[in-house]
Amino acid sequence: MRLAQLGAGGLVIPSDTSFLSRIAQVAALALRHRVPTIFYTQDGNPGEWQNCLVDEHADQETILAASEEFDSRRKALASAVAALNHRERRIFEACRLAEEPITLKELADEFGVSRERVRQIGVRGFEKVQKSVKNGVAVMETPAPLPRISFEPSPAVGELPMDVSP
Repeated sequence: MRLAQLGAGGLVIPSDTSFLSRIAQVAALALRHRVPTIFYTQDGNPGEWQNCLVDEHADQETILAASEEFDSRRKALASAVAALNHRERRIFEACRLAEEPITLKELADEFGVSRERVRQIGVRGFEKVQKSVKNGVAVMETPAPLPRISFEPSPAVGELPMDVSP
């Protein structure tokens, strides 16, 4: 493979090298010789090598959409959990939302019931939250109905009679 060279007419880059390889060669030569770099992009237009670098990060629109979706999910979960009674909420949060879940035995001792009863209450609470969140998301995702447009001619207000002879 031939490498790019600095000649009298500027940088000379062989056309048989890949585009990214050419960019890397231009960057290396430009840094080594401290020369301004202008090269031709794949579509034949002159440009700076920095303009061809790909930004791996998400763009602002994607970040904003993800943030809004996270907020709406958090609000849906908060409203669903708020609908639970005290015992269901405590068990749901302790088993499903805590970083270190509390054991069924500990919750059974706290409420004075069996571990099986705590499990049943937790399952019922989870089902309520799941149903509430699904209903909330379905409401958010359902688009508003569009207004109906009629293509039938409508009578004009105050129409003149067809015969307007003097």
